[in-house]
Amino acid sequence: MSNNGEAPDPTTAELDAFRERRQNIPPEELLPYAGKHVAWSVDGARVVACGEDMDEVANKVIAAGIAPNRVVFGFIEDPAVSYL
Repeated sequence: MSNNGEAPDPTTAELDAFRERRQNIPPEELLPYAGKHVAWSVDGARVVACGEDMDEVANKVIAAGIAPNRVVFGFIEDPAVSYL
């Protein structure tokens, strides 16, 4: 925790680790999240929430007791859909 009682923002080292871990996740492990908005753990090791839109994901993150600044929000493209 930071001095003001809020979760600290991710550090540069945490974000670098996030990028590395995220890139190493096999695509087949992401198939359950295809076409969904997600919240990644700050270390990039796992998806902690998913939903049809960012509001739904943010609400799930907060309901789980996770500070929104301790996740990385994103979208998992569906490889079966063309987004032209």
